[in-house]
Amino acid sequence: MVTERGRESLLAADGLIAAREALARHQWQAAHDATCAIQASGPIEEAERLDLLAEASWWLGRLDACIEARERAHRLFDDGGDDVRAGQCAIWLFEHHGMKCRPAVAGGWLRRARRTLTDHPETAEYDRLLLREVEVAHGNGELDHAAELAQQVVESARRRRSIDLEAEALQALGRLRITPFWAPR
Repeated sequence: MVTERGRESLLAADGLIAAREALARHQWQAAHDATCAIQASGPIEEAERLDLLAEASWWLGRLDACIEARERAHRLFDDGGDDVRAGQCAIWLFEHHGMKCRPAVAGGWLRRARRTLTDHPETAEYDRLLLREVEVAHGNGELDHAAELAQQVVESARRRRSIDLEAEALQALGRLRITPFWAPR
């Protein structure tokens, strides 16, 4: 016999699946509606719901709602000890706040991502962190350092056969190579 809490958990899991499927189909409003309808049964499930809500809000152009949901998801993942997902939320928050022209806040989120993901160097999330650090180094004129980080991600992505991360790292290297007055060492 399924308890009331067990039934709620099953319904929430079904809702999370429905939201993920809607996102995969690029049905942003459906994903948003599905996440809003979920009654999460625990903090990690709530973090997952909020992260999906942030993603749907992003694609709907609701950046403030996206940031709010992502910050709450980060807090719950962090409190739950899920460093990798907390770190990924922090990376997204770096980007979101950057788009809102809040460089100090964005930088704080990037430093938080660094602290959170330092013990997880063999993850895709760590490579995504390095790619954001490439952007910062490039913007600060630290071109050799940026190139070293980007090359590190290329190698890591190839080891793990992650074509998306490899492509992003190669794009970063390409942007560096067209920077005026820079000759790679």
